Amino acid sequence: RCRSQINQRDQPGEVGPELRRPVTPTESIAIAQHHTRRPGGSHGATLKHARPKLRLFWPPCNSGWPVGRGIVAIGTPDRVPSQRWWGHGQPSWSLHFCRQVRLGATILRTFPPQTRFFSSPERIALGGEPMPVVSQERVTGEEYLAYLRSVVNKHEVPIWAYQKVTAVTGHAGDFRVTVTSQMGSTATIACGVIVLATGGTDRSRRLGVPGEDLALVSTHLGDPHRFFGRRVLVVGGRNSAAESALRLYRVGADVTISYRHLELNHRVKYWIRPEVETLMLEGEIHRQMPTIVEEITPHGVILRNLAEATTQEIPVDDVLLQIGFEQDPAILQVCQIQLDASSNPVVDEATMRSSVPGVFVVGTARAGTQNDFGVFIESCHRDAAAVAAALAGREPPPILPPRIRPEQ
Repeated sequence: RCRSQINQRDQPGEVGPELRRPVTPTESIAIAQHHTRRPGGSHGATLKHARPKLRLFWPPCNSGWPVGRGIVAIGTPDRVPSQRWWGHGQPSWSLHFCRQVRLGATILRTFPPQTRFFSSPERIALGGEPMPVVSQERVTGEEYLAYLRSVVNKHEVPIWAYQKVTAVTGHAGDFRVTVTSQMGSTATIACGVIVLATGGTDRSRRLGVPGEDLALVSTHLGDPHRFFGRRVLVVGGRNSAAESALRLYRVGADVTISYRHLELNHRVKYWIRPEVETLMLEGEIHRQMPTIVEEITPHGVILRNLAEATTQEIPVDDVLLQIGFEQDPAILQVCQIQLDASSNPVVDEATMRSSVPGVFVVGTARAGTQNDFGVFIESCHRDAAAVAAALAGREPPPILPPRIRPEQ
């Protein structure tokens, strides 16, 4: 089945009828946007001036790539360069499915504009690809997304975005992965290995108090400008809460922090904590510590002081909950992976194997819901090599001790 015939029949952005039925080993799908073929050029060449279009990459029918060597990676592939060659030279094809945007869904969803990473650039660079930074400082979310786009384009990483995995059947060497698009169309992909890289910040944690679903309650800061001149209660005392409070103060909001402890968490970024604490001492940011939220009303919030066992209602226009995130175990349950008492996946740290043969869990997904983040981008660079070693029957790479964090 000629690739050119398929591209001529299907309009850009449409999916051909081949994707509406199970895909055979010689018809494995790899979809990548933002690539076009150079007329008369080599396979995979790009035209920077060309309009982005949908491309279908089909392995040659005589390639001999068995379905057992096909790999489906599920999740936003923020670590795709090092995970691009899962087989490390072994015959294989790979395809990434994303439920949301093609790259950096967590960054796009949770990072306010111009938010800087805690880790330095060299610690979050992927697959040996350098990350040039003009400022020589920690990169912003926008800079990191640009870096990811450039690496994905360079390596032609196949990504099929806005596809939700709804069913997984079969066994190691012969899986069937069913996905559903935003428009409701479905496709079933045959593969031999499944790698879950779905992260651990799928949804915001909840307080579990009355009024939490009122319109004045937000869980993401977004652009701080929208809070100009408003009374905002920030709930939480870790990095997100401290940085949000500081940015809200700088755009002219009247900010109050409610936290269950007497002091901000010791892991708050060292370039943010001193300024926030100084502003609280000077009364520029109001301090309600140690307190917890008992109820949210349309015009205020009822706080309980844990030290004095008293309650008070403070007037607010907005409530910003910055109390962390939790993992959605749905995809783990679809794959029938064993979960522990906290609904986190049970994973062999040496090989990244789950309880289901042929299914691996990598990145922050393997840590599940984290109360004190110990697994993040810079501590996951080994994961792809561990999967590749397991697939090739080699000894896994050594587990390295965690690097010292700046606040330690």
